[in-house]
Amino acid sequence: MLHQRNYNTRNVNGALAQLADRVHVAGPFTILTSAGMPTASGIPTFRAADDLWKKHRPEQSAAPEAFFTDPSLIWEWYDWRRQDVARREPNRGHELLAAWSQRLDRFTLITQNVDGLHERAGTHAVIRFYGSTWELRCWNECEASANGWGNETVPLPTLPPHYCHGLTRPGVVWFAEAIEPAVAERSVAATK
Repeated sequence: MLHQRNYNTRNVNGALAQLADRVHVAGPFTILTSAGMPTASGIPTFRAADDLWKKHRPEQSAAPEAFFTDPSLIWEWYDWRRQDVARREPNRGHELLAAWSQRLDRFTLITQNVDGLHERAGTHAVIRFYGSTWELRCWNECEASANGWGNETVPLPTLPPHYCHGLTRPGVVWFAEAIEPAVAERSVAATK
């Protein structure tokens, strides 16, 4: 039989503060978060039993070929996802990591999530390994938008959005795409 403990919030927060102090002395501190992190905020994963891709395999839908074939369909999904995420709040895990990032000098958070909840919680030093749903890029990769730009408009006024006389794509890494070299380099450096 499992025994339940009644934790005093002050004691737990005090213990977390002590842990943060020890980590601070120990050196660089790097955290990696992935799909499970936003579930406590009500954001479902892509591969759960009730996942968002029941009718579409992510490898086929979140890919450059899918966007090239039907950019309107892909943007309808991303616009729906952006609206859903905009209604969500960072959870306690996000808040805890944000507090650590503000307290520790050499803190880095590498996240596979594209939802932006870490930043909304106030986390510093976030490396977004797979990009952000809140960034857009020119599909034609024109010089004017080489690194993309932030856009938190929900819903988007037109689907698919356009830029530079062409289409705009979400600023995320799709299946079959490489991680941006600078992002990979920063991630590796944070683990040393």
